[in-house]
Amino acid sequence: MQAADLQRTLDAGFGVVNADAASPSVTTAKGLDPADPVDAHVLDLLQRVVHERAQVVHLCPEPQALVVRARVDATLRPVPHPISAEDGATVLERIATLAQLPEPEGPAVDDGSLSLETGRGPLQVGVTRAPYRDGYELILRLVLETHARSLDALGMDPDTLACVRGLTQINDGLIVLAGPGRSGRSTLLRAILGSIDGRRRGVGLVEHNTHGDGLDLRAVSRFGGDWPAAVQAATAIDADVIGLDRTPDAETWAAAAEAVDRGRLVIATLNAQDSAAAIDGLVGYGLDRPRVATLLRGVVASRVLPRLCPSCRTRQPDGQWHAPGCQTCAGTGTADSLALYEIALLTAEVASAVAHAASTEQLRQMLSAQGMRPLAEAAASLAHAGELSAPAVRAQFPFVPSR
Repeated sequence: MQAADLQRTLDAGFGVVNADAASPSVTTAKGLDPADPVDAHVLDLLQRVVHERAQVVHLCPEPQALVVRARVDATLRPVPHPISAEDGATVLERIATLAQLPEPEGPAVDDGSLSLETGRGPLQVGVTRAPYRDGYELILRLVLETHARSLDALGMDPDTLACVRGLTQINDGLIVLAGPGRSGRSTLLRAILGSIDGRRRGVGLVEHNTHGDGLDLRAVSRFGGDWPAAVQAATAIDADVIGLDRTPDAETWAAAAEAVDRGRLVIATLNAQDSAAAIDGLVGYGLDRPRVATLLRGVVASRVLPRLCPSCRTRQPDGQWHAPGCQTCAGTGTADSLALYEIALLTAEVASAVAHAASTEQLRQMLSAQGMRPLAEAAASLAHAGELSAPAVRAQFPFVPSR
């Protein structure tokens, strides 16, 4: 056991609360009685994962213990707790009841939610039950950010930051924020929208759920679950800038294109590996290439990778860096995370290539020749400098040769 984990376990056993001003404290949860021993365990566990600022939490019943792992930034970290294996099974059942999950039947995956009260207001937690070995695990999904992060806090270098800010000043057109899942697309979208002066330009965000981050949110559910109708409504309420998070289908992209035609700036997220792939992705959603060349102003692709712990990282004889884990990083070998960005601007030359069906690889080469630094190149450079692990970079960019 790492020293940091041991200290936190001792703190748990003695009831010591390590207050963190950056983390909201869980005061109660709907339906819980703090005087009940099981409910007290549930509250304590929820407080721990919120304190860790976890985005996703796995509660796994093992024969010897309840294993709790929290995804913080890009890394799964163990969360020490004082709950025994016997009490752990009861705690899982209690959380499933609070989330109103049905009785488990076979290998089915069930979804529910529970509501927490924190020092900053209510917090909804999504709860999924999934098969795990001889039983079931629970996966909790928490949204802890109550305010959009600023662009300055996303770790961009000055040139990248200036370029992103320049894109937000465009009056109309389409900007795509590209990346796979957990690449920081949604965080970047909110930061960009939050950076726009709302006194001069109307800003609206269309998404599935609202998280109370201070933006003028237009949840799709308010429009009957119809994405195109939500985009049209955002146009009707006179929004100059419309953000679309997880744009789902061709009909929604068509509505976004219509909003651009009406003089709006649309900033939308798209699941794509990089900028060039994002351009092809738009074509895959039904926008023809000349249309994409006309609408698109730029693509910002992103990745979030775990940073090697600076306290225990060492350079190996082969030149690669390795962090075995230490007290500072709680044995994980990682400290926090690094965000990488790749910006592709649609110059006249690139737009012409898009309209004339240039391949994805041809677009990559053209964008690089115009000064775009590819994500893979930036990641390889950081791995060489000891900021990232080479295996983590190869896992994200398997086509990058080792340096």
